Amino acid sequence: MKFEQQLALKTIPSWAIYYLNYKKLKAVLYTDFERASNEPATNGTTTEKPVTNGTTAEEPVEESEVNGDAHHDGDISASYNAFRALFLAEAEKVNKRYVEQETEASDKLLALKTQWKSDMPGEAVEAWKADFIKLLRQLENLSDFTQSNITACRKILKKADKVAGKSMTLSLWPLVTNLRFAKSESDEALLHDARA
Repeated sequence: MKFEQQLALKTIPSWAIYYLNYKKLKAVLYTDFERASNEPATNGTTTEKPVTNGTTAEEPVEESEVNGDAHHDGDISASYNAFRALFLAEAEKVNKRYVEQETEASDKLLALKTQWKSDMPGEAVEAWKADFIKLLRQLENLSDFTQSNITACRKILKKADKVAGKSMTLSLWPLVTNLRFAKSESDEALLHDARA
């Protein structure tokens, strides 16, 4: 089974719009790089060079720097920049959803811990348990969401490396690992804390 299908099966339906759009990234990757490989390269294309603060800056690239065979490679740099921009926007979308859900879950867990009293009446205990079970489901969904999106990021970058003929993973994966969803220890810690 292809990864795209696996991702669709693992997707939480109510969260579907927040997942990395693997299908769109894959389409852009193949469309742009195929087009670029069929067009002659032009002088004045740009590529990104790291600067000291961890961001990147565009610098002119000569045809020979893109690849010695200008007829074959075309404007790879423009394709790279288009893919990079879409990939980072998708990763940020995932991160935003993660942060919202993690914050909400953390607040709910704190509230539930504060509400718990050993001498609560039966109805209150049942309501507390129902809220707690809902929180556990939310945390499990968050964990699944995180793992699916981390895997999607790795897979699309690996595919990009193959299609582009250069390593995009080296420049883009470190940017992903700086996002909170990729540092998913906090949702796992919340889940562990809730189960304890």
